[in-house]
Amino acid sequence: MLPSVLTFAERGLQELYGNKPLVNRPLSELYVGCVKVIIQRIKADIQSINTALSSEYIRVDRESVNETSVAYHVIFSGQIGNVELTKDDARKEIGEWLSGYIRNVGVELMKRLCNP
Repeated sequence: MLPSVLTFAERGLQELYGNKPLVNRPLSELYVGCVKVIIQRIKADIQSINTALSSEYIRVDRESVNETSVAYHVIFSGQIGNVELTKDDARKEIGEWLSGYIRNVGVELMKRLCNP
């Protein structure tokens, strides 16, 4: 799911760059900075998750996406299986992951403002 969260955040960043200069430039720079931090954290989490899965000899590949679901192909200890999520569940999961990243960046910014 994290690669989908990453794609969503990168699209948001492209939209921010694509918009003409806003009236409140410092605020737009804040948004861009926050999205960049979120993207870095997602990439770090993807790397650590992939490392953990690899150390346990688990491989997960996105197999297919259709109108109603997203399917993942899982290989673990020679066993092969599939995990399928409905698109609604996938959207909900992506939203929850992204909200968590946004919340963490907000908390960190508040800590830095209160304790310079």
